Amino acid sequence: MKVLGIDPGADCGWAFYQGESYLSGVWHLNPKGSLCCGDHPLLYLKGHLRKVFDSVGPVDLIVFEEPVGYSQSIGRTVVAVAAGSQKVGIIVSEADSHGIHWLGLKPTDVKAFARRHDGLADCFPRKGQADKEAMWNAAKMYFHKTPSDHNEADALWVCAYGVENYEEIFKS
Repeated sequence: MKVLGIDPGADCGWAFYQGESYLSGVWHLNPKGSLCCGDHPLLYLKGHLRKVFDSVGPVDLIVFEEPVGYSQSIGRTVVAVAAGSQKVGIIVSEADSHGIHWLGLKPTDVKAFARRHDGLADCFPRKGQADKEAMWNAAKMYFHKTPSDHNEADALWVCAYGVENYEEIFKS
């Protein structure tokens, strides 16, 4: 099973699972300077997705974290919600055009998923709250690697959610 997990943002965390291993990192989508002729964060995201598809072959599932405020824009600026929604649109469009199943997760579902893994209780000391630092620490312990930032950590958890909850569906 091949799963791509994405935490969309200006610094876009990604994680890829195949077999028993995870690869992960961060795509920096904000161009330096002013925008012109193909120099746009959405085109950068599209290019990164296509590089993944070209290098690993068919992907079974793309799982992404919906931007905060995607379902409801309470407390968020319209611009922030719109930017996140645009990235989700690129992800869904690319998945669809390549025949890849996709799944969007609410941030609260990703955090709840991370909290319920054995041996990680110490990462969530404040009544089980899962802030950026807690999610990063839990990812470091669970995946036995040091994520470069919270975006990569979240992408690892998003990817693992897809693997653990949908692996049976994709078994041949």
